Amino acid sequence: MATEAYEVVGALREMLQSQERRESSRVQTALAGMQFAQQKKMQDIQLAGQQLQFLQTVNTQMMTSESTKFLTSTGFGALYSEEEDGVTDAIEKLTDKPKIKDGQNVGGYGFSEHDANRIATAVWMAYKGSPSAILSIADELNTAYRADAKSLSAGQTQLLTGFVNSGYISKEQYESGEINPELESISKVVTNTRDIAAEMYEYGRGDYEIQRDIGIFEPTEEIAGAEVDYRKAADAFAAQQEEPDVSTAAGKYPMVEEGATTEDITSGYGLLPPVAAAAARQKLASLDAVLGELQSEYDALSTERTSIIGSYDENFSDYKQAVKAYDISVNAGLDRADLDHLAADAREYRSAAMAARREQEAINQYNRNPRRVMELSRQGKDWRHSVSRTYIEPEDQDMADIGGVPTDLGTINLTNTTTYKMTELASKIFSVQQQRERLSLQ
Repeated sequence: MATEAYEVVGALREMLQSQERRESSRVQTALAGMQFAQQKKMQDIQLAGQQLQFLQTVNTQMMTSESTKFLTSTGFGALYSEEEDGVTDAIEKLTDKPKIKDGQNVGGYGFSEHDANRIATAVWMAYKGSPSAILSIADELNTAYRADAKSLSAGQTQLLTGFVNSGYISKEQYESGEINPELESISKVVTNTRDIAAEMYEYGRGDYEIQRDIGIFEPTEEIAGAEVDYRKAADAFAAQQEEPDVSTAAGKYPMVEEGATTEDITSGYGLLPPVAAAAARQKLASLDAVLGELQSEYDALSTERTSIIGSYDENFSDYKQAVKAYDISVNAGLDRADLDHLAADAREYRSAAMAARREQEAINQYNRNPRRVMELSRQGKDWRHSVSRTYIEPEDQDMADIGGVPTDLGTINLTNTTTYKMTELASKIFSVQQQRERLSLQ
């Protein structure tokens, strides 16, 4: 009797110890997960800060470059003078009426007094290292240039007329609707300046996601030529959207492109002081290590995605066989436990087949609009897409709760696909590549 009691106590002790070990393991796992999440958050904050700093630096350089080009193209650079009466003379030239002689304007530009003062001030500010004022005027000009003549205000008409008189814009260009790449580029830089400032304010308030479209104006080959019909350009773009390139996972827009090599970046380091060169190489080595880890994760996901899509035929075939085996077993009078096992197999094969179709649909949608998908992943938003039940059967994750009632909206959630995870890594890889290239002297 004592032996039995001892065995019972021993068994209870073992159960308690086993439970304690499980609880301890769960706690350790939870702590590790929290630590990883915290580290990832800190890394994201650091990357966002570095991205903002990089974008601000590049945009500042673009402001200087664009203002110099604009001053040269308009001829306003010739107005600048170090003479005491330089500003007064410039305003007089800007406000004088145009005077045509032998087909050339030998008079003034005919600007209003208000615009002339603004332009002269902006020219002088640009030469003193502050280009924002002249870029703002160019942005206003672009707004007037793109507007319909009937909708122009009196001030916009005066400003536009002055630039026509200067020869910077011709009446034919304005009437034809021809786009001005230089003005478009300046407007983009001005918008970038506002967007970067807004992002920095949000960063200071704890929002570490860069949500605005900050970049450069890139004219198409058609726009880079001569005249452009906006309606035709829009129709051409729509046609491209209707016929996406879905021949490969990357399509026309690969997620990850090869960056500059270490040799290219360090090729001019002989010009640096030894201490600076050593520090730059150390920073580059650190970025190379991060890039290597990110690229390794990306490659692993790419391999996984290939495996998922490639398994479709096999899983779908197994699913059909499992369903047939279940039907035969029901007719043969197999007991419930065995039937449940067969049903579970069928559900598993079907789920794997649907996962393959879901992954293929993610690739198709990425190829149709890669910019949208990259933007969604960068903002951490769900990626949902309407799809026919004949192609993919929506799952529980695709159901929307409306008024407390689960409703199938005919959409699938592609957020958990490997393709979506790859876009998240691609954004991080691009950021690190940009940081590496900033260490180059080229």
